[in-house]
Amino acid sequence: MGRIKLELPNRFDVYLHDTPDKALFGRSNRHLSHGCVRVEQILPLASYVLAADLSAMERITKAIKNGDTTTISLQRKIPVYFLYWTAVPGPKGEMNYHSDVYGRDRRLIAAMRTEQLRIASVNAPCMKG
Repeated sequence: MGRIKLELPNRFDVYLHDTPDKALFGRSNRHLSHGCVRVEQILPLASYVLAADLSAMERITKAIKNGDTTTISLQRKIPVYFLYWTAVPGPKGEMNYHSDVYGRDRRLIAAMRTEQLRIASVNAPCMKG
């Protein structure tokens, strides 16, 4: 699993962790897990999350060095957002498309076609607030 695991209180039991197999970050097909998210730069993230608690960061560094397991509770809530994009703009404005492994695009397109959620047509005037 890696050196650090950040547990998030949620009903899906999703958590963040690094991995000893760093080559996995170079793969284009990375949906290999069940309920966890691999984080390539986990130590800077842990440092940010624990920024107000220097002793906790020291405990993490020591635990990693010794190969120990340590649990540290956060003193504050940190919002975590997961974004699932199958179309991502590239650095030159081109679109890069990725497979929709969870089938969300189909459901989103169906929802946008319903009368209540119909997206304005291209010819519709812009609304200014």
